[in-house]
Amino acid sequence: MNIFGVLSFESVMTKFAGEVKEVRQKQAQDKERLRKEWEETKFMPRKLKKRRRKEILVDWAIADYDILGGVTDEELDNCITVFRQSITQ
Repeated sequence: MNIFGVLSFESVMTKFAGEVKEVRQKQAQDKERLRKEWEETKFMPRKLKKRRRKEILVDWAIADYDILGGVTDEELDNCITVFRQSITQ
């Protein structure tokens, strides 16, 4: 692989890691919003509360989905760091 291929792969991985972090931040914001909405449903009539809570649970499942299946941000950063070190040697 030539040097340009390695550099472009590194830039793609770095961009991917940044986008994953942004998605996780957005998911955390969505979870906080859904927690507040759940608390607000306590004062709704019973049937309306039941329907709204079902909707919130669906949204929660989407917000709770882990894109990389348990890989943390630190592990992702470590992979990029190891890759950078391997190409400089």
